Amino acid sequence: VYNENVVIPAAKAGLELRTRGAVLDGGLPLSGAALTVEAADAVVRALKIRGGADVAVRIDASATGASLVGVSVAAADDHCIEVAAADVGIDNVRVSGCRGDGIHATAGGLVVESSRIERVGGSGVAVTGAGAAVVGVSVDGAVGDGVNVTGDGAAVIDVRVVNVGGNGVAVTGDTATVVDSRIERSGDDGVAVDCTPGACTGADVVDNAVRSVLGGSGVSLLTDSGGGVVGNSVKLATADGIAASGPGVSVDDNRVTDSGTTPDGDECIDVDGAGASVEVNQVERCAGGGIAIAGDGVAVRDNESANTFGDGIDVESGAGATVANNLSELHSGVGLAISQGVTTASLSANVVRRNAIDYCDAGAGTTTAGDDLGLELDPMGADCPTD
Repeated sequence: VYNENVVIPAAKAGLELRTRGAVLDGGLPLSGAALTVEAADAVVRALKIRGGADVAVRIDASATGASLVGVSVAAADDHCIEVAAADVGIDNVRVSGCRGDGIHATAGGLVVESSRIERVGGSGVAVTGAGAAVVGVSVDGAVGDGVNVTGDGAAVIDVRVVNVGGNGVAVTGDTATVVDSRIERSGDDGVAVDCTPGACTGADVVDNAVRSVLGGSGVSLLTDSGGGVVGNSVKLATADGIAASGPGVSVDDNRVTDSGTTPDGDECIDVDGAGASVEVNQVERCAGGGIAIAGDGVAVRDNESANTFGDGIDVESGAGATVANNLSELHSGVGLAISQGVTTASLSANVVRRNAIDYCDAGAGTTTAGDDLGLELDPMGADCPTD
């Protein structure tokens, strides 16, 4: 055990510090970081760090391309690992018990792989910088978010987040990707992607499993140019199962169940945006309804919506909606509602049955072709009685 503060100075560029289970104790009465890396391309392997009167590990801005491999950090008064350098790699690292973030980075190009973060007072991984990649990381117990990235080109892949007070995964920036991840028991949204700062060209949330969201939506996507929520599974979200907003956004091939807490809102899927599409989804047992969509030129195709406390499918506003080949049944509200203000909606080959009210059209210029719409309610100039 070494009770000291260790610095790898800038003059030692490319140094590899390799240990065989050595322990560096940077706690009191010492001050500052237990380990400071100033050297570019330095590599620290298999070092155990116990305590830090400040952060446990600090990688200074001069240490471009530095790496931590197989390092463990237990307890620090601030962040476990603080990164100010670009293009740093963190691989197979385990951190726990720090008062701040598990990994806190303020530079681009960070790659965090195959690491485990437990019981931290901030977020598991918090990054401000472009091109970050968080891959194969596990976060169990964080007061803040599981993974939080601000910067374009972020990739969050195959992460597992459980028991966090904030969002499971939160990304702000263009061309974000959140893929193949599992989130359970988050205090806010399971996955939240915000691609609306003004230069958005798209974002994708694909093949994630979200369970037990205690204070938000299962998946939330905000975009000002395209993007997709595809192949996700959401169960037990407090608000909407999936909430997506923006022109051209697509919500396809998802399964959403048992979400929402209030009948007025909290749909399985809630989408708003011109040209948006909702296709091939399965939704059931949500508090507010199955699918709600708003915007000009939207499309709702090939979905199955069943057994909610609200409406099965509600086209809320816009012109030129296409609603085709959907099944909507066993809803406490309206199976298929074309709300007041909707114009020139085109319906075809929909099956609507066994709902409190099967079909209501309060729009203008709606056409139907080959639909089985069940019992129709004439709103008599008023709006449909939607949730």
